[in-house]
Amino acid sequence: MKIHRHHIQTRGAALLPIFPGLFAFLVPILMLAMAFRPAPALALSGEAGFFKAEACYLALKADEKQLRYRHNWFPCIRMFEEAHKAEPNGRYAPANLYMTGHLYAQLHAISGMNSDRKEALDRFQRVRRRYSDSVYAAKAAEGIEALGGTPAAEKPAAEKPAAAGNAEQPEIKRVRVEKAVDDTARREPPHKARDPEFKNAKRRRGAPAESPPAAPRPKAPPAAPAAAPPINPDELVTVTGLRVWSNPSYTRVVVDADEETPYAYRFLGEDPSSGKPQRLYIDFSRSRLSGDIRRTIPINDNLLIDARAGQYRPDLVRVVVD
Repeated sequence: MKIHRHHIQTRGAALLPIFPGLFAFLVPILMLAMAFRPAPALALSGEAGFFKAEACYLALKADEKQLRYRHNWFPCIRMFEEAHKAEPNGRYAPANLYMTGHLYAQLHAISGMNSDRKEALDRFQRVRRRYSDSVYAAKAAEGIEALGGTPAAEKPAAEKPAAAGNAEQPEIKRVRVEKAVDDTARREPPHKARDPEFKNAKRRRGAPAESPPAAPRPKAPPAAPAAAPPINPDELVTVTGLRVWSNPSYTRVVVDADEETPYAYRFLGEDPSSGKPQRLYIDFSRSRLSGDIRRTIPINDNLLIDARAGQYRPDLVRVVVD
């Protein structure tokens, strides 16, 4: 026991001078670390988040090269979503939710993917249901129509119940009128002028015969439709190019124009009788083709055959993808 006690005392005497110096070295380091520790990031409000996301979207729109790549759109979409989640009942909540649908709709116009269209329609419908009193509800309805969707029908107003004293009155009136008509028909004899024997007796007595009914007047011919106003070429959008990118899983067709213009598209099924394959055509309103545009671009990948552009009407350009 003495040996062990002496051994313990010897170790303690050797370690005691070490610990005070170690503590004196570590305590200042720990205090500095706590002083310079970064504070937790504060969540942005709905208003601040909206302007931050809008700046992201405007920067993306200004860079045409970045617009072509689908993954560049999602950071801006997530910013609007986070701003909406931060204040779902705030003043900027309708705008934040609407912008998520607007960005998905813009992305669908570039990618042509049905998933982007569904995301846009879902967010527009949520704006109409949750923020029906906001100006963004009308904007969302326009976005739904532009995507070919149907806005949710509004519930019809409930009919006001009739007063207790007037509930039977319409039926009573109807019965009285029918009885009056029946009594009149029963009291009055048939008119003499409608009796053929009375007409013959008048002719035999020399009475003048009744004049025949007047012939109906001929209807006036319908007015000719008004002539369409002349088209001013300076007011038309010029389609300047047609480009194609072919990838293993998808093919992208880009139509270049000098301004934005309304458009509509439609799918046509295969026509075996004429040998025409399935095709998609897009009509661009208020537009014309540039003189140096390449009108047909062969593709011949596993998805498409070619893409071609033509002046379908003087003010409409049609692009067909076979």
